[in-house]
Amino acid sequence: MRPKLAMLCQNNEDNWDDFLAGVVHAYNTSVHATTGFSPSFLMFGREIPLVYDAARPVLQLPKISNYVEHLSRYRKIILKAATDNARQQQQISKQRHDRHRQAPVYEIGQLVFVKQPGARSKFQERQSGPFRIISEVGNNHLTYLVESDHVPGQYQVHVNDLHPC
Repeated sequence: MRPKLAMLCQNNEDNWDDFLAGVVHAYNTSVHATTGFSPSFLMFGREIPLVYDAARPVLQLPKISNYVEHLSRYRKIILKAATDNARQQQQISKQRHDRHRQAPVYEIGQLVFVKQPGARSKFQERQSGPFRIISEVGNNHLTYLVESDHVPGQYQVHVNDLHPC
């Protein structure tokens, strides 16, 4: 929303709140690529009518209980479709990311550096080591058991936290 507000308030940054309602309305009524639906449709089960929209036919239900039942059933279908769309978009993003990602395979006995966990200052070392790979945990080349001559104990480390020496 910030870029849209910035675009509308180019000359005067003091009046951004005048445009906020319109930008929020545009966001809530636009279809999002991840879900395939607008946020207002997911929230209320219908699109928010706009001033320039033509009159829509009114759904006639004989009883209020039929309306609630219809709305409940319809909402479940829409939320399931939105969830499925979001999962599909996640898979597409993962495939795009994994296309250029190669998980390195380390050999037993190979020396590696291990990423330092937790918060650190700007000038602290990002990695410690060297550590020697003792064994592979599982058969997927993603987790290894490492130990060091300088640090007592063995540590289970994910491949993302390992860097070859």
